[in-house]
Amino acid sequence: MDAANAPRQFSGIGTVGPFSPDGTLLPMGTMAGAVYLWDVAARKDRGTIQAHAGAVGAIAFAPDGKTLATAGRDGQVRLWKRTVAAYPEPAPGDDGPKPAELFLVRATVEVKHTDVVQAPTDMLTDLAFAPDGKSFAATNQNRLIRLWKFRDGRVTDWATLEGHTHYVYAVAYSPDGKALATAGGVHDQPGELRLWDLTGDTPKPRGILQGHRTTVRQLAFASDGARLAAGDESGAVIVWDVAAGQPAASFQPHFAPIHGLAFSPDGQLIATASQDRSAKILDAATGRVRRTIRDFKGWVQSVAFAPDGKRIVTGDRDSLGKVWDVATGKKLATLGGQVNWIEGVAFSPDGRWVVCASLGGTVKWWDATTYRLRTTLMPPGNHRVYRAAFSPDSRFLAAGTSDGTVVIWEVRPPTEP
Repeated sequence: MDAANAPRQFSGIGTVGPFSPDGTLLPMGTMAGAVYLWDVAARKDRGTIQAHAGAVGAIAFAPDGKTLATAGRDGQVRLWKRTVAAYPEPAPGDDGPKPAELFLVRATVEVKHTDVVQAPTDMLTDLAFAPDGKSFAATNQNRLIRLWKFRDGRVTDWATLEGHTHYVYAVAYSPDGKALATAGGVHDQPGELRLWDLTGDTPKPRGILQGHRTTVRQLAFASDGARLAAGDESGAVIVWDVAAGQPAASFQPHFAPIHGLAFSPDGQLIATASQDRSAKILDAATGRVRRTIRDFKGWVQSVAFAPDGKRIVTGDRDSLGKVWDVATGKKLATLGGQVNWIEGVAFSPDGRWVVCASLGGTVKWWDATTYRLRTTLMPPGNHRVYRAAFSPDSRFLAAGTSDGTVVIWEVRPPTEP
């Protein structure tokens, strides 16, 4: 094979193509954030764009071939414009890469990465923002709860809560932000449910709620702050009177572990997601089942109410997010494209967005009105993503991964370069 026809080797390629519409160019993205443009007919490298601060996840030409879109793990989608219609031939012997004949025309940034926080080592199991957005908490399987102060997308250490004797699976702030509930346990032993006082400079233990026969997997406060719902591995839900420290109601909507639980915004309903391949809408006072949804092939891993209380979103082991009408049980949308289980789902508090966090290592971000996919976020490290939570002002999104890392992005409008 002569030198002119020898194959060109590129290092660190993470994604390739598709070809430009006229078939002349093949774009290739690297793990270091660069994009190569390969002229297929001339068998020459037409230049390199340093497109992103992290790995390039996707590349596509517009139908007219004049614009190239790139998406990276830095949370950005960028559009690049061709500046010339044809490429000049290089001087004899000059076969090296050239600066790509593209320039940035728009960075359609919906989310901007702002911080990475290392939680206690081991798999992160839950996270939550405080109602005032000034702190957040994360839990995992090493029995600790970490709290951080939060301001403008940056975090500082605040406190580590100790006292649980087994895995911690759930965390929830009271609506006034003065209390924190944490829960967990270990198989075949009574569940642990603890309350913490957050009113001082240092969080303090407030009490232990005893009554769950098995590990508590999920927690949710009602909007009045007077009730705390807890779902456990037996499929039971106990609604606790927080002030009295006693059960206000107890019911058995499932006979398999509850993996997702949420109060409706008005506190009248509870949504549950279970290993029995169903999601249910319950009367929060009586436990009466208002609606049972069984359109799942695998376990249902998560559930969340929309801010208006009229819809829920579920995540399941079919690798799908699904949006449902609460009143009728009708499926309104299927949010696909994931390659592994959906472990975490969330609506933004302003009602504009819905996100699905997957064990495939991505968070997919959808328009909550049109259900159009807006972007795919990829936390660094290729770790599984277990939870996602919006800040109360919908400005920030946090995701927790399998290595105990919390990644935070800021929601931003499209910006001009």
